[in-house]
Amino acid sequence: YFYVTDMKVAANGKILLADESNIYFFESDLLLSAQLHNDDENRYFSGFKTMSDGSTAALYQGQTNTIVVIDTEKAKFGKEYAFPTSSWETFPGNSEYDFFYNTGTVLMGYKAATNSSEAVLSWVNSDVDNNFSFVLPMDDGRIICCSSGCGSTGEEEDFSLIVLKRVLKSSLPERTILSYATVVTDYSINAEILNFNRESTSHRIEVLDYSEFNTQNDRNAGYTRLMTDITSGKIPDILNINFLPIETLAKKGLIEDLMPLLEADTKIGGSAALLPAALSAMQSHDGKLYSLRFSFSIWTAYGISDIVGEKSGMSFEEAKALLAQLPKGARLFDRAMTKTEYFRMLCNIGLSGLVNLQTGECRFDSPEFMKMLEFSSFFPESVDRGGYGFSKEDDPLIMLTEKKQLLTMAYISSDFYDFRRAYEFLDGKLSFTGFPGGVGNGSAMYFNSGLAITTTCRDKAGAWNFIGRFLSPKLQERNQYGDLPVLRSVFDALMKEQMTPEYREDPNAEGGKVEVPKTIASIGRQNPVQIPLYAMSQAEYDIIMELINGTTSTHMFDQQLTAIIMEEVGAYFAGTRSAEDTAKMIQNRV
Repeated sequence: YFYVTDMKVAANGKILLADESNIYFFESDLLLSAQLHNDDENRYFSGFKTMSDGSTAALYQGQTNTIVVIDTEKAKFGKEYAFPTSSWETFPGNSEYDFFYNTGTVLMGYKAATNSSEAVLSWVNSDVDNNFSFVLPMDDGRIICCSSGCGSTGEEEDFSLIVLKRVLKSSLPERTILSYATVVTDYSINAEILNFNRESTSHRIEVLDYSEFNTQNDRNAGYTRLMTDITSGKIPDILNINFLPIETLAKKGLIEDLMPLLEADTKIGGSAALLPAALSAMQSHDGKLYSLRFSFSIWTAYGISDIVGEKSGMSFEEAKALLAQLPKGARLFDRAMTKTEYFRMLCNIGLSGLVNLQTGECRFDSPEFMKMLEFSSFFPESVDRGGYGFSKEDDPLIMLTEKKQLLTMAYISSDFYDFRRAYEFLDGKLSFTGFPGGVGNGSAMYFNSGLAITTTCRDKAGAWNFIGRFLSPKLQERNQYGDLPVLRSVFDALMKEQMTPEYREDPNAEGGKVEVPKTIASIGRQNPVQIPLYAMSQAEYDIIMELINGTTSTHMFDQQLTAIIMEEVGAYFAGTRSAEDTAKMIQNRV
């Protein structure tokens, strides 16, 4: 087949068509006159572009992004200009830049003469949603664009024709500027920054997106830059805590305790407005709240209660003993689980039990950590993932009922699908054991996003006015990530909705109506069984609340610490170092 990727009429009247590998030149009478082939297999044609001098260029994407000027008279490639793979799209140049490209958060201008890029503007700092129909840079420096989006309100999509022009900062209304720094672009937070900046007459938030410093060769360059800035005293007012060692920063006295601000917020209702288990998981051991999280899920494991019992929490020894009671060849977890993956998971849910976040004391040379290593080696080094997900052995519920597997993982989110599907299929004989060797009940609360205020923040009350917006019923109900809300009233409303039956009219049924399922669950990879899931029962509700209230561990990720741990355990899993020596190596490095 022949698929036309793009078409363009060049300045000399030539008509250019392109597929992924070739550019075809047609005369005005539509006769094919020439063809250019892309010899680089690592890149593909993405579209035609117009340079600032009116010449035609081709955009190629792949391991690098490249603009290649085309000599349309001779049908030859000319100069090539490389720019970051983080760019989403390119736009025509103007009198100042040869072309522009969008990174998703920043509009960059490219100068071919110096082979360099410059940040022209930050979309969010210009109060513009970065979902564009078009962007048209003008020679006088203005940027005309059509932006569409619904922001964080979740309301009907609207379109705005926007003209941006440079102005002196001193000419803008005076407002307190608060800096917000992040190492990962969070568009839901950016959308709310837009709303806040448009509504507030006293404060304005400016975004410092350190992900812009990431390169193809160093994906952590932005993280390193932010941590360097913080260490040198260049500290933002508000931090997106994703991938940041927030506990370490708090120990150094750099993070503000948000509890007084939360308690004083009568609009929210203080700490009593939050789900107690979620608030407790957010707090440090001494009750301080160093970051505010907006939604959560539970990572856990379960088995058939007739086999694993009904108590939560399971030790390594108990798991091995129970597995030994199953038929020969039975496995502990799903087929795809490897020793490295299980160990990494144990670390993420168990770091809080190995690191004292207040004192910084680590216990990686403890017997508990060495048991984590030894138990993880119980799993295979690697698995063949070819065709994974299509055989009967890849459906854990089938394997559990056939006693060929002891446990499987579950992810408890706002639709409760994993749990309800298993509960119904197992006739209610389900027990949340948690991950063997995990902290507390072996389960972990996972928070998707969160914000913190630094102790050097120039206006902490103003910063809280922004952060507290994420606890409004409207934003909590939006359920951005499909997780569970932390606001108690919204959580209770969600559970009430789950437990309220839905009906359809049926004149032949008693009462003239019949209950319909909330959803249909599918069991089995081959010849799947369809199971209707009706309104949640009280028994199901009780099991879920017991799990949430009993989960004391949080899914903790410290980029630097995790990198050290995973680097050292490689030798242990390869069989060249003992668990004791591995533990000592890690303890000495952290």
